[in-house]
Amino acid sequence: MTEEPFDLVVTYKAEEHTFNASLLVTGYTYKFRVLALGQVLLFEPDEEGSYRAIIEPADDDAHKTSIDKELLQAIIQKLESIRD
Repeated sequence: MTEEPFDLVVTYKAEEHTFNASLLVTGYTYKFRVLALGQVLLFEPDEEGSYRAIIEPADDDAHKTSIDKELLQAIIQKLESIRD
């Protein structure tokens, strides 16, 4: 597996946010790993070519954060724009 880190700049609620991200490549598949609001989010392509979000569970309750669906959609839109 290879991992290529980059900064992902996303506009969410009229503000620009920069998240640590990386492209994870394994064989013929890939995922994007994004650290947002203290949580690791994985985005992988689905059967239609869009991305689905997978939220990794936090190690403890102190780091659990509810991720807004609008933020997930903003990240997906950004990932789709850099893919094209």
